[in-house]
Amino acid sequence: MAEIQKTSPIRLSQATHDLRNRAMAGEFGKALKENYCAMVEVPNYDDLSLYQQYTAALEAVVTQCPIRLVDGEWLAGSATFERARENKFPAMLPDQERSKNLWGKNDHLTPHYQKVIKRGLRGLEEEIAKSRLAHADEPEKLHYLDQLEKTLALFRFWHKRYMDALDQRIAATEGETQVRWKIVRENLRRVPQEPASNFREAIQSLAFTFMFLRLTGNWAGVGRVDWMLWPYLKKDLEEGAITLDEAREYIAHFWIKGCEWVDLLPPVAFPDGDGDGQFYQNIVLSGRDAQGNDETNPVTFLVLDVLEELRIADFPTSVRIHRNSPETLIRRVAEVTRLGGGLIAIYNDEAVVDSLVGFGYTREEACRFANDGCWEVQVPGKTRFTYKPWDILAELHQYVLMLDEPGPSNLPYESFDELFAAYEARLRQIFYEYTETDWKFFRPNLIMSLLVEDCIGTARDFAEPLHSGAIYRVRSPHGGGIVDAANALQAIKYVVYDEKMMSLNEFMDILKADWEGHEELRLHLRHGLTYYGNGDREGDAMMQRVFDAYTAIIAERPTHNGLLFPAGISTFGRQVMPLFMDRRSANADGHKKGDILSNNISPTPGSDLRGATATLRSYGGLDMMKLPGGTALEVKMSYATVRGEDGLEGLMDLLYSFCELGCHFAQLDVVDAAMLKKAYDDPETYGNLVVRVSGWSARFKTMGKKWQQMVVERTEMGY
Repeated sequence: MAEIQKTSPIRLSQATHDLRNRAMAGEFGKALKENYCAMVEVPNYDDLSLYQQYTAALEAVVTQCPIRLVDGEWLAGSATFERARENKFPAMLPDQERSKNLWGKNDHLTPHYQKVIKRGLRGLEEEIAKSRLAHADEPEKLHYLDQLEKTLALFRFWHKRYMDALDQRIAATEGETQVRWKIVRENLRRVPQEPASNFREAIQSLAFTFMFLRLTGNWAGVGRVDWMLWPYLKKDLEEGAITLDEAREYIAHFWIKGCEWVDLLPPVAFPDGDGDGQFYQNIVLSGRDAQGNDETNPVTFLVLDVLEELRIADFPTSVRIHRNSPETLIRRVAEVTRLGGGLIAIYNDEAVVDSLVGFGYTREEACRFANDGCWEVQVPGKTRFTYKPWDILAELHQYVLMLDEPGPSNLPYESFDELFAAYEARLRQIFYEYTETDWKFFRPNLIMSLLVEDCIGTARDFAEPLHSGAIYRVRSPHGGGIVDAANALQAIKYVVYDEKMMSLNEFMDILKADWEGHEELRLHLRHGLTYYGNGDREGDAMMQRVFDAYTAIIAERPTHNGLLFPAGISTFGRQVMPLFMDRRSANADGHKKGDILSNNISPTPGSDLRGATATLRSYGGLDMMKLPGGTALEVKMSYATVRGEDGLEGLMDLLYSFCELGCHFAQLDVVDAAMLKKAYDDPETYGNLVVRVSGWSARFKTMGKKWQQMVVERTEMGY
C-alpha cells in the first residue's frame, strides 16, 4: 500500500491539500452540531395550504441557516444544518419532536443540474410562465406554480446572503486574500440565476445547486460531471481563459465540498449501521452516446487525477466503460482503483444501455443514464425512483420451506420441481401485491420538482406517490438473498432429490434445529459443493434457474397504473440488519442462523474459491438484459495482486473481461485484509480508513460492528 501511494503525483496546490485535510478531519462536520435546524414560527401556519406550509418552512431554512465561507476555498455554498445530514428537512415547529419530519426530502435520485447550468434559474421561471398558460383554468395547479416561484425566490435569497457575506469578506481583507474572495464572488455573481458562461461559473452553479439540495435535507446524486462540464472547459481552453491545472483545482474543491459533513463519528441517521459516507451523492464518468461514440473527455481524467491525489471517497465515483473504451481510460481507472479506499466502481455501458432499451427506454434516453445515489440506474433529471427491498431468501425459508413453523416439518413436495414451483408462486404473489400497493402518504418537495422534468410542465409535485410529475415513475422490485436462495435450493436438491440422503422433512427439521448434531453434514454442504461464483457451469446452474425465474416473474408486469417495475437485485448490506436477519433461518447450504450471507449478487462469503475472473464469468453468465433495475458485484483484491506494471495490466485485463463477459456493475476495491482485521479490533487507530460498502464508500470506523464484520468477511473474495 505504501509503495503504491508514493508513486502518486502531486498536481494540486498545498492550499488545496490543506483545505482537504481540514474537511477530512471533521472540522466542518463537527461545526454542524452547533446548528441543528431552523424553527418555523408562522402564526397562521396550520391555516396555510400544504404548499404554502412548505415554502414557509423553506423560508425559515434559508433565512436562519449559517453562511459558511472558508478561507482558501474556490467554491461558495455549504449545507450547514445538522438535521440535513440526518436526511431530514432541517426545519421544525415549536415543540415538535425531533423524530418527526416536518416536510419531505428525497434521495435515490439525480436531478437535472445541467438545466440549471445551461439555462439558469431564469430558465426555470420561463418554464413556470409557460405552464401557467397551459393550466390557466386550473386554480389548484396555478397555486402550486405560485409556490414553485416562491421556492425559486427563496433560492435566490440564499444566493444573496452569500453575495452579501462575500462583500463583507472583501471589505475586511486585503492583498492576495482579498483578490481570492473577489474571484469567488465573480464566479458566483451570475450563477445559478443566469446560464453559466465559462467553466468556473459552470462548476460553481453545479456546486451551489447541489449544496442547496443538501441544505434542505435532500441526498441527491450528482451524475455525469464530465459530460456536464466539458463543453465549458473546452470553450475556455480554446480561448486561453483557463488551463487544465486551474480547472483541476476547481474540481478538487468541488470534491472537498462533498466531504463537509465528515466528522468521523457514527452518523445520527445510522448509529448502528453503514458509516458516514452514505449521502447518495454519487458521480458517474464517461460512457457512450446513442451513436456509440465514446464520451470520455479531459474532465474525466481531471476527476481521476483528483481522486488519485486527494483520496476523497465521499463522492462515490463510477465509470461507464465498454469493450472499446480508450486504453488510456482503462489504465487510469486501474491506477486509481489499486489505491484502495473504494474510490471507483464500474458500469458495463453496453449491458446497462441494452437492458434499459430492452425495458422500453429509447436509446437516446438510455445512454444518458446515471445512478440514483447508490448504483441503481435511472435517466437523470426525469425520474422519480423508489424500490422495494425484498428478501427472497426469507420468502423461501418462511413460506415455502416453513422453517418458522413449530414442530416436525410436513412439506408436500414430492419432487424438486414441485418445490421450485411453490417458490415461484410465492415470489409472484408478493410481486403482484407490491404493484397494487396504493401509496397515499404525501409530503411535497418543491425544490426537487424544479429540477426534475416534467413537474413544472404538469404542475405536479415530484413527491406525489402515484402521480408524480416526473416523466419516469419507477418502483423497482429488488430481490435480496437470491444467491443464498439458489445455494439453498442447490443443497436441497443434492441432499433430498439427487442423493436421497434423507427426506425433505428430515432435512428441514435439521435446519429448524440450526444444524445441532449434524456438523459433519453442515460442513459437507458448506464446503463440499461448488456454488455460484466459481465460473463453473454446473455450479452456476441453480443460480441461473432462480435468476431466470425471478426476472421472468417481474417481466410479467413491467408497467402498471403508470408506474415502471424494472427488476433489480440488491441487499445494500441489509443482510446484516434485522430487516433481513430476523426473518432468516439456518440455510441449507451449511450456514447457521445469523451468519452473514451474500451482498447484492456477490457470491456468499467463502464460496468463491477460483479468483475474480471466475466470479465475473459466473456473474456475466446471467442475462443482464433481464435486469434493467440492475445489481452489484463486489470485487475485493489484495494489494499484492495489483503491484507493479504486471499487477496494473492484470487489473486492466480484469476491466476488459468485465465488459466482454457481459457483466453489469461492479464495486472494485483493493484492500489489506490484515489492516481491516486490525481496524476491526482498534477502529480509533484507523480513523480515515475508507472501504467500498454497497454503492457507497464509508470510513470503516463509523460503521457498526456487523457492517465491519461483513466487509472483513468479504475481503479478497475468499481467495
